Amino acid sequence: MPVTDPGPLAAALTVLGLTVEQLWLDSLGLGGNLEVADVRDFLTGNKGIAELDYDVLVQAANDRFVDIGGDHPLAYADEL
Repeated sequence: MPVTDPGPLAAALTVLGLTVEQLWLDSLGLGGNLEVADVRDFLTGNKGIAELDYDVLVQAANDRFVDIGGDHPLAYADEL
């Protein structure tokens, strides 16, 4: 089932000061295969994405939170 609510991930980008492009690049490093346009469309609420793709984006953002001394605040798809 696709994930359609970008709210928590979009808010995390604001907190982290990340651009869509930075999140996308981080996700590629984790094996993600979305196009940057797909990430942008999801984050603006124009398109849902597969749970696996969502989880890769969440992992990329959670890794950034760890980098700044935080925890893993974003829930994965199976926790939504």
